[in-house]
Amino acid sequence: MTDKAENLLIDQLVAGRECGRCTACCKELVIDEPDFKKDADVWCPNCVAGEGCGIYPDWPEICKNWYCLWRLDDGFGDGLRPDKCGVLFHLTTEHIPERFAGKPGLAAKATENIKSFQSPDVARLLVAYYGAGVPVFVNFKDRSLLLNDALKDRAIPDWESLAATIVEVFNQAGV
Repeated sequence: MTDKAENLLIDQLVAGRECGRCTACCKELVIDEPDFKKDADVWCPNCVAGEGCGIYPDWPEICKNWYCLWRLDDGFGDGLRPDKCGVLFHLTTEHIPERFAGKPGLAAKATENIKSFQSPDVARLLVAYYGAGVPVFVNFKDRSLLLNDALKDRAIPDWESLAATIVEVFNQAGV
């Protein structure tokens, strides 16, 4: 985990990184603006698949000001761009248990397939954040799992066992 992620420095984008054809946030973000509302897991009606926003630059404020961690943290390699790895990563301050003393959490949302968590790059990243004591939320469809609770009685796992555990827990929940 880099200092940028840990300190929530979201005002500096990684130089040279653009969203390109990635539109993961167009599906995953909740938008609750006075003039525009959209639920999570629903494609924005303004999204042009594989191209981006059809109303850019007149898009909602949340879209203008929101970036995934791939855009914010140069520690995220090119393979962790959401449309390439199938997981949208962002920092969150919501639903953080008190025991983490106000530390921001990592939210990892599988965009299409639970097996995206089995990617070595994705699983290694989750292990690194978990090992650093960061609250790690893994999400798929309408389910969310605080990884720190699921693994509380285990040593820091290697990426392969972590990936298997995530899929197992979601399967047990009927996802």
